[in-house]
Amino acid sequence: MIKVNINKNSVLGIFENIFRERSMKTKYFMSEFIVDNEKKIDVLLDTVDSVEGFSGVLGFVNGEEPGEGSIALHNVYPKVGDVISLVHVKQGIYQGNFKEKGKDAIGIKHIISYIVKEEDIKEEFIQLVLEEEASQIPCLNEN
Repeated sequence: MIKVNINKNSVLGIFENIFRERSMKTKYFMSEFIVDNEKKIDVLLDTVDSVEGFSGVLGFVNGEEPGEGSIALHNVYPKVGDVISLVHVKQGIYQGNFKEKGKDAIGIKHIISYIVKEEDIKEEFIQLVLEEEASQIPCLNEN
């Protein structure tokens, strides 16, 4: 078992707080990789409340994927008034048009959209307990 602290004011931290308040179950992957000879760890949200037929979760800030999907949501810090969203996605069907189509985009199942408030922007940490420490192993977080 590994414990990972993420910043509560990151996109993932804000959503994790909401998931815990609503007793929603989340499943994470921990991804390890090397950048400039340094080991980096990303926590990737895989599913929320186990939805069948979808291959993962995408996060958006004001309708756009941070870094075109290359930045993990625990490393993205929204501002007050930003709209953050999560969707389950069907790989190969989703056309990358969430900003234009929103909830009506083909190949997604909308999970949640939320307008960031002042109280969400705090320098605190939230702890995720992951069951596995290996790269790309599913890790279940029971809220």
